[in-house]
Amino acid sequence: MVSKKEVKKKGLRKPVKKTPAARSTQSADQVISEIKTSIVSEVVQTLSPEINNAITVKFEEMKKSLFDVFTSELKDIRSHMESTPQTETELPTMPLNDAGLTQPQAQEKAGLDSLLPIIQMLGLGGQQQGGLNNMFMEAIMRKSLADITRGDMMNEMMSKAMYKKLSGGDDMPDGITDTTDSLMNPLRKYGENAKKS
Repeated sequence: MVSKKEVKKKGLRKPVKKTPAARSTQSADQVISEIKTSIVSEVVQTLSPEINNAITVKFEEMKKSLFDVFTSELKDIRSHMESTPQTETELPTMPLNDAGLTQPQAQEKAGLDSLLPIIQMLGLGGQQQGGLNNMFMEAIMRKSLADITRGDMMNEMMSKAMYKKLSGGDDMPDGITDTTDSLMNPLRKYGENAKKS
């Protein structure tokens, strides 16, 4: 065994430096945070019921004041309705002409009178005009059919283009267009035959 004198002479033993300041600051920080936490919890526990009570009281005051305002406004409306009897407002009377019509009514009648021959020509009136009516109705039907056919063709072209774009270049399957083709085929053939002749 080595004696103490030898250890001191040889310097085998080095003194250990203690850092009490570092330990005390860590513990002081922990103590401070614990104190803060306890103070905050105490303050919250003390003030929470008072704050809740103050909020409840204020809410009740606002509710009561709104109810009072609403009630007084409703009473004012009722009293105003009861105090002023409803009188029918008389519309100014317009002077009547010799046919018993006012000026706007006479203008309306004149407009209808000028349209009467056109209405009768179109077959909407009581009389039938024969050839002119049939020609006009045929023109309307032809235009309608042309619009339908043109719309169908445009719709088909747009559908095919969109299908190609979305599918990456594939053609639209025949199953999709079979019904449309079968229904619109007579109109398309009518147009093709009209071009040939």
